[in-house]
Amino acid sequence: MHVRRAILLFAVILALAAGVASVSEPARVPRRAVPPDEQVRASPRPVEAEDRTLHFDVSRPTRRKLETRTSGHVLVESDQPGQVELVGLGREGYAEPGAPARFELFEEEPVEAEVRFTPADESGTRPAGKIIVAKPASEAP
Repeated sequence: MHVRRAILLFAVILALAAGVASVSEPARVPRRAVPPDEQVRASPRPVEAEDRTLHFDVSRPTRRKLETRTSGHVLVESDQPGQVELVGLGREGYAEPGAPARFELFEEEPVEAEVRFTPADESGTRPAGKIIVAKPASEAP
């Protein structure tokens, strides 16, 4: 009997609180006016920059190139579940049939990264390819 009363009292208090919250106005916080010189402006994306997708298949190791300061998407497909690692970039992911490992890539400096795959049954790590990030030909010394 006491438990029922406690639950009923709790429900009544909860309903009252919800009613008060729905009727009352939210507290208004005055906004600080930002001078025009402090406003954040989005810089336009360079015309020559483009998104690139680098595809890798664990069964056929390949080499893919990407220019520095270019956004890239890395997809590593596998016919079995396992861990994918981009050695040299410090990134790891998981791939399985129908669900490739996905990575976002944007490097300021040239770097080479080996793509390695370790099956879930841990039968050994094998190379899946190599990513070569190099300066564009126009910037080469």
